[in-house]
Amino acid sequence: MAYTAIVLSPESQERLLGAFRDLLRGRTDWVTLAHHVTLHMGSPTPEEAPMIGSEIALTADAVAGNDLVLAVRVVPWFGHKDIKSKNPIPHITLAVNKAAGGKPVMSNHLKNWEPLTEPIFLKGSFEKVSD
Repeated sequence: MAYTAIVLSPESQERLLGAFRDLLRGRTDWVTLAHHVTLHMGSPTPEEAPMIGSEIALTADAVAGNDLVLAVRVVPWFGHKDIKSKNPIPHITLAVNKAAGGKPVMSNHLKNWEPLTEPIFLKGSFEKVSD
């Protein structure tokens, strides 16, 4: 199934996972992701189509997790206030505990957001992603 997302650049993926290296250490059954912010399922709308491939700046400002999933919250993208996420809290799933049944979609239900001591600046591109 296709979805519309802001896909992180490889450098931003590395920056994000590096920032949480200590938190992820020892979680041997976990799979790291740090790939994208899902905006909505399906292809981009006609209004969004001209933005495909556009570079988008993001700021991660909080982290939340449980025994199944770990994610960072992202705040509105600079200069692109018209981009909306269907998720009440736009986020990037960092890792999931697949061995225990964790799935990336579970990040949508996290509530224990803790502010980061310093924001993490990231870049990505507006994309249609096909599985």
